[in-house]
Amino acid sequence: MDPYRLIKDEIVYELTIRKQSTEGTVAELRKRLYSVLAVRTSIDKDVLKGLVVEDELQTCSEKFKYLTDAFDECAGTTLTVTDVKRLESRILHVANRVKRLGDEGNVLYIQLESLYGKLKSAAKTTPVPPDPKPTNPEPAASTSGTRLNKPDPKIYKWGLTFSGDTTGVSLGDFLDEVEDKRVSRKVSKAELFESAVDLFSGTARIWYRANHEKLQSWEDLKPHIVGVLGYYLPTCPGEPNAIIDDRAT
Repeated sequence: MDPYRLIKDEIVYELTIRKQSTEGTVAELRKRLYSVLAVRTSIDKDVLKGLVVEDELQTCSEKFKYLTDAFDECAGTTLTVTDVKRLESRILHVANRVKRLGDEGNVLYIQLESLYGKLKSAAKTTPVPPDPKPTNPEPAASTSGTRLNKPDPKIYKWGLTFSGDTTGVSLGDFLDEVEDKRVSRKVSKAELFESAVDLFSGTARIWYRANHEKLQSWEDLKPHIVGVLGYYLPTCPGEPNAIIDDRAT
């Protein structure tokens, strides 16, 4: 379960059952939940006992209906990496939430398990294509540093930038959007890295300009900017990645 894929009321729930503060912006709450999950903060049983089962079932049933409709809509077109990660995290949140209700949530939990299985099956049929390779590579130019005669991917036209200054903007979502654009436009990671400056503004661009000579590739760049700007990639070490393995209860 990735906090950067959950909506506000889901984040508040996860913090509440761990007796953590729910004050602050959505961006602040996401960071707080990430940190809490990373250290495996235990769930308070007294808080769980205080939940109204009927209200929880109603809320989770509504979320299940929304997620089912969202999956059907995405599966009916093209299921992207972003779609899979977003739906997976939210399904895991709701399923674990229902499981904590005991026997009264069994029927809904089984339905969520089924939806989760459909999502994982659909994800297997939509693999991310590998980086495109030229079928007829041209010989390297004699002048050092000259690029091959290949069209400019015009990454600046994608309309995607990350500054690190804007409240509520998730770096994880931004990187997923960049990956979706890269794959759909058949841009290699090497080309993406060469034009990376066009993807950043504000604090992120200042950092990039000061450090780009130290970076070797797009994969090398990502963890550096995550660490420097204090954001987190969409991987949460504190939660299981399977709906049937809820160790947080």
